[in-house]
Amino acid sequence: MTVLLVDGRNALFRHQHAGKGLSTAAGMPTGAVYGMLLALCARRAEQRAHTVEVCWEGVGEHWRHQIFPGYKRRRPDHSRSQLVDAVRRQEPWAQELLTLCGVRQYRPEDGAGEGDDALAARTRHWRGMGDVVVESGDADLCQLVSASGLPPTRQVWGAVSLWKDGHLWGPAEVIRSLGVEPARVPDLKALLGDPSDCYPGCPGIGPGKALGLLGEGRVWELLDRAAAGEVPGKPGRSLVEHRDLVLTCLRLARLDAKVSLVETPPEVDLRSLEELLLRLECRSLATPHRLEALGRLGGG
Repeated sequence: MTVLLVDGRNALFRHQHAGKGLSTAAGMPTGAVYGMLLALCARRAEQRAHTVEVCWEGVGEHWRHQIFPGYKRRRPDHSRSQLVDAVRRQEPWAQELLTLCGVRQYRPEDGAGEGDDALAARTRHWRGMGDVVVESGDADLCQLVSASGLPPTRQVWGAVSLWKDGHLWGPAEVIRSLGVEPARVPDLKALLGDPSDCYPGCPGIGPGKALGLLGEGRVWELLDRAAAGEVPGKPGRSLVEHRDLVLTCLRLARLDAKVSLVETPPEVDLRSLEELLLRLECRSLATPHRLEALGRLGGG
C-alpha cells in the first residue's frame, strides 16, 4: 500500500506560479486550486496511492519562535506580494474542495508546530502500514526519506520517498544532492543554517567545510570534539563560541513527528463539489468524468 502525503501550501504556491494567468471573470485567481486538483489526480494514479492526505500550516507562532525569535521573520518581499496574496485567497477554497473530494486534511494544533511537522507526524503514522510518498518542494522534508526496513520494534517499515522537483527522491538522491544521508540533514542545517527559515547556523562554516567536519558523525559529536580542542583553526573556535546557537539550530531543523494535529474529516459530496468548481469557473474540472475522479481522490 502507498500513501501520498501532500504539503498543501507548498503545492498551492507551485501551481499558482505555473497558472498565474487563471482567474474568474471577477478577477479571483484560481490557478493554484485548479493546478493542485489536476496534479493530485495525476500523482495518485502515478504512485497507485491507496490514500491521499494534505497537511497545512498551523495557526500562529509556535515553539520554534520561542527558542529563536528571528525564526521565519523575513523582510517583506514586494516582488512576491501578488503571488502570496493569490495563494492566501485560494487556500480556503482549496481546503473546501479537498474536503468535498474526500481528502483528509491535517494541521498542527494552534501554537504546536508547522506544516512540515504535520507531514512528519502523518509519515510516522503510515510508515508501519506501507510506503509513503511525501510531495513537496521543501528540502527540510528530506530528513523523512528512508528505505524500507526492520526497526527495533521488529515491525516492518515501508519506504519513505520525497516527490520533489518532478522526481522521486530516495536516500541515494538525498545524499547526491545534499552530501549527507536523510537522518543527518538536520545536523548539516545546524551548521549551515537555513536562509528561507531565517536562522544562521555556525558563523564561518560553509557547505564544503561543514561536510568535511561532520564526516560520518553527528553535530553534537563535532561540538564535543571542538570543545576538546580536536577541531583546529577558525572552525574549531567558532564551534566552541557558538555551541548553544548550533544546538538551537539543530532543534529548529528537526521535524516534530509527535506534534498534536487537528483533522478536517472528508465529506464526499459531488453535487456541492460541482457547484463550487463552477462558482470558481473551473469548468473543465466539473465534467462527469473529472468529478468521478475527484470523488475518488481521498481513496481509503
